[in-house]
Amino acid sequence: MKRLLLSFLTILFIANNLFAQLAGDGYYRVQNFKTGRYVYVIDNKGSVNVNTTSVDMNAIILWKNFEKAASDPASVIYIKHVNGAEYDLHAQNTSTFDITGGYHVKIRDNKDGTYFASGTAHGVIVYLSDVSKSSTQYGFMNDGTGDYRKWHIIPINQDDDKYFGVKADISNNGKYYTTMYANFPFSTTCVDTKVYTICGVRDNIAIIREESGDIAAGTPIIFECKSNKPIDNKLDIHESSVKPISDNCLNGTYYCNSEYNHVNRIANDKSTMRVLGLMSNGELGFITADCEYMPANKAYLVVSADTPQEIPIMTEEEYQVYLDNKQNEEPKEEPLPNGIQRIESDNNKSYGIYTILGVKISDNPNDIDNLPKGLYIINGRKYIK
Repeated sequence: MKRLLLSFLTILFIANNLFAQLAGDGYYRVQNFKTGRYVYVIDNKGSVNVNTTSVDMNAIILWKNFEKAASDPASVIYIKHVNGAEYDLHAQNTSTFDITGGYHVKIRDNKDGTYFASGTAHGVIVYLSDVSKSSTQYGFMNDGTGDYRKWHIIPINQDDDKYFGVKADISNNGKYYTTMYANFPFSTTCVDTKVYTICGVRDNIAIIREESGDIAAGTPIIFECKSNKPIDNKLDIHESSVKPISDNCLNGTYYCNSEYNHVNRIANDKSTMRVLGLMSNGELGFITADCEYMPANKAYLVVSADTPQEIPIMTEEEYQVYLDNKQNEEPKEEPLPNGIQRIESDNNKSYGIYTILGVKISDNPNDIDNLPKGLYIINGRKYIK
């Protein structure tokens, strides 16, 4: 009997900790116990009406489906202890303290793997709850009762049911791309997941630069991934003191919201805004978007009004080759005075393929197709394969 009771208590303990407990300041997801919907912060507007004991929490929506939560920055909540049972919940450059106009959230452990989250104003307690009792994917938060007030607080880590990953939405030459603007620091966990910023726009070309290590919160970036599945592109979200990248030309927006009269969005100015996409030649670049507003949690590029609708992307090395080739272009020949003949050179002569160090590796320029990727000199000009 004692062994059976011990086994039961062990199982109960494990079950209560499947969703893990609130274990200090850190990054979490918040999921409703009753409906299974996750919390998303989509806005920074809200209020508490003391006279009517009502609270406007429509800046926070709820949505089922972990696959959505796994790749949406709005689902990543930083929970910070303030004092006693009071906490502040931060996400996407806002917090519950800001949204409610100066109130902290009180979190109470129910000792069953769930928590109550409430606020008190002038002696009136308001419990945050999923107030949508239907089985639909979508719900929203407000004051409620019963088990709809219970929440799981789930730490974000590398487990397959708790991770955050990148969901790419652009495919080009066997690789996948997207942009992100998130208010949390991170590093990549897969060597095939690369992070880029734009360090300049020159000659209507966006100069792309690979970044490594910790990426600061609030950095608009471009991802290159091995697949479009978030589980293949996990990120390590953690606290970091790394400083923002000062020369990053990308911009970003956290919100694109018009729900419940919470209008908070950035209009797409097609003359000066470009988003990552495929150009008319099928290559990756920054293009003019058809959308009316910039999408939430994404990066975009602001350019001058006379910039072309499509902007190619180059690395610094590729851009220098582009400049060299441009400078080496032969100028148009001016007419010569009568009686003087121009000596023609044999422009069709092949000088073969050389490495950047000047080592000749082939007499035939067509052999470039059989060479590995790299920087070469062909017929006197730099060439990147």
